Amino acid sequence: MRQDHRQTSWDVSEKEAKEIQLRLAPFVVCDDDWRSTGIVGGVSIRPLDRCMVRVSVSVLDLASMKHLDSSMETAAAPLSYIPGLRAFQAGPAIIAAFGKLSVQPHMILWDGHGIAHPMRCGLASHMGLVLDIPSIGVTEELLYGECRLQKLARERGSLTPILDPEGQTEIGAAVRTRRDVRPVFVSVGHRVSLKSAVRIVLESTPRYRIPEPLRQARMNNRAAKWGG
Repeated sequence: MRQDHRQTSWDVSEKEAKEIQLRLAPFVVCDDDWRSTGIVGGVSIRPLDRCMVRVSVSVLDLASMKHLDSSMETAAAPLSYIPGLRAFQAGPAIIAAFGKLSVQPHMILWDGHGIAHPMRCGLASHMGLVLDIPSIGVTEELLYGECRLQKLARERGSLTPILDPEGQTEIGAAVRTRRDVRPVFVSVGHRVSLKSAVRIVLESTPRYRIPEPLRQARMNNRAAKWGG
């Protein structure tokens, strides 16, 4: 039986937030623990100011990239944005946005890091645990780890590992989703292996560099009015 990691308090100090990440990290599952990936969600987070954050969720059918559902929530940010602590900025808004969905995704692509994180528990891992949902971190910039991009081939699907500087264990991969374009950085969030995470990211990018669920969530977030 999986442990219940629902979080009731988000209004914590930076030190307390990092302690929570360290406590949660051992519970992250880095193996495949899912039945289906047919419905995939993407989550975009957009700070509106120092006190407010807006979360957009888009849900698509993986095979056809057909839009199935979406939701949005604007809420107070318990913690101002600090690199590596995004879950504490947007956690309540994320939970509220998921509560509005009529179609629940089988897997989530997060606009943030998973275990490729100093505490091994970035946004995708933290919220994957809180929501108990298979999760993948997908970012455009590397927060933590070593990655030799010069070894990355030009073709779509090429990848090179992200290694933890302490111990050189593999914590993610730089993945070329389009030929001759900058890679995205993929890491395990929760309940999915890195191999499956890379496959799902590639299946989610039939036309563009950014996976379609994330791309649509970002577009919806940008298009929304301030209080949307």
